[in-house]
Amino acid sequence: MDAAGPGTVRVAGPQVGEKGGQLLDVTSGTVRATMPPGLRAAGCTHDGAATLVCTHGFTVAAVDTASGALLWSLKPDEPGRTPPTVTAVWHGRVYGRAVGGPVALDARTGADMPTKPEAVPLRVNEYAGLVLDDNRLYGYPAGG
Repeated sequence: MDAAGPGTVRVAGPQVGEKGGQLLDVTSGTVRATMPPGLRAAGCTHDGAATLVCTHGFTVAAVDTASGALLWSLKPDEPGRTPPTVTAVWHGRVYGRAVGGPVALDARTGADMPTKPEAVPLRVNEYAGLVLDDNRLYGYPAGG
């Protein structure tokens, strides 16, 4: 079970059956949406806005928390782009490490953000991003 937004959780596993995953209302337990197929084993993180970012192996995917619709996915066997290793998600941004260094993606589209980050944060909130570099933890003010 993962947090999936205000009053919503994502459940996946044998208790959900063949559906792969569902988004449930935490108060009533009613199904709000069904997750896209193929994300049952994925770990998902809510970005604090309206998107679940899910990772499994080298695959990265984003799901709309209101509808359960797949917004985008990057898979290692698809031509064009290698998925980054996701380290953090926060308010519409996906932070990670890619072949060329740190990246930030738009959580709703999967496109590169216009400003490339200088570091790869492990945690981000409205105040700061935490970066581990050479076994030293640094805090950077959040912006944007």
